[in-house]
Amino acid sequence: MFNTGNSEFINEFSSLFFISEIANYLCVVGILIILTRFKLVEEKYFIFWCLYFLTPFFGNYVLFDPLYMPDQYIYTNTVNEIRADGLPEIGLSNYDAVRNSVTNLSSIFFSFIPLFSNLTITSVAFANQIYTLLIYIYLRNKIKSWEILALLLLPSFILYSSVSLREVLIIFFTVISLISLIEKKYLVSLLCIFLIFIFKIQNSIALLIMFFGVLVFRIDKSITGLLVLISLILLGSFIFFDEYIPFLNLYRNAFALEAGIDRFIVNRGIVATEYLDFVWTTAKALVGSLVRPFPWQTGGLGVIIFFENIFILFIVYKLFQDIFKGDKNKVLTGIFLLLGLLVTLSFYAYTISNLGTLSRYRFTTIYPFLFAFLYIQNQQFSQENEKSK
Repeated sequence: MFNTGNSEFINEFSSLFFISEIANYLCVVGILIILTRFKLVEEKYFIFWCLYFLTPFFGNYVLFDPLYMPDQYIYTNTVNEIRADGLPEIGLSNYDAVRNSVTNLSSIFFSFIPLFSNLTITSVAFANQIYTLLIYIYLRNKIKSWEILALLLLPSFILYSSVSLREVLIIFFTVISLISLIEKKYLVSLLCIFLIFIFKIQNSIALLIMFFGVLVFRIDKSITGLLVLISLILLGSFIFFDEYIPFLNLYRNAFALEAGIDRFIVNRGIVATEYLDFVWTTAKALVGSLVRPFPWQTGGLGVIIFFENIFILFIVYKLFQDIFKGDKNKVLTGIFLLLGLLVTLSFYAYTISNLGTLSRYRFTTIYPFLFAFLYIQNQQFSQENEKSK
């Protein structure tokens, strides 16, 4: 019944569902044992990961109905199709091809993880658990282990690593891209940016700007280069305003309708038509987007996310206190990373009205930069670990 390669889900909370997921859990624990045996994971954290891998059991059907995040069905179905029919095509020739490629490429990476069954809505979540573990393995000699694990225990990371969505994949490749850029491993960084371009084009724009900023303007070493790049971005955003604003306004209207804003209000106009209006609207929205949803806007999980957002802002503040005590290169690297983060957040702040969508997109944007900020703060620690190998 399992791993038949078809797209028939065990679409109910039943004994078969538990048998399937317990088998998947044992698969990822088996992978953990192998990685621990080869000293890629410290033995003292073995129990932590065994407990962490249990989190998918508490998502679908327990905390929420799977239809609350319906895209899970798309990824699970595509993984089964890949196992049955082989690798799908990845095309970038038109919008529909790009949209299909997002699902196909994500599902290809999910299918790389050996699992007992892919026939439940939660199965891909166990693949996400392995990618979470790979994030840890990649960072463990660059950042203190307890700091990585602390971020993985924040509610948003637990939530999105426990469902069958692509958010953890986006974070995985964004982390590698950012750290590789800082370490001057440009080819690796560019390859990851290309993958992120397919996964989520909005997140790749700031990464590309930072990549060429470091490569061409040396913004990680020259304050003059950084100021020139910022000036060019501001000038370009003004000159080409009439070219890109229709696309941003299209997104803004679509997300407004998705959030339940009355079509009459949308048709009357909720979009910016002048450059200064656009800048002011985005700036106001950006400030609010850093902490929304406010406690009075939603309940339950939304309240938890609000306090998590406050905590993340506090973490960033404390990290930059340390970063600004470093040398010029460390300070400039921190600044250009922060500016890259704000560029992506500004896009989402202007376009998104739905609080759930905002929280999900903000999650994939902020977390990789948190790891990058920690890396900058821990550079001395990282260098000492590399020498000790």
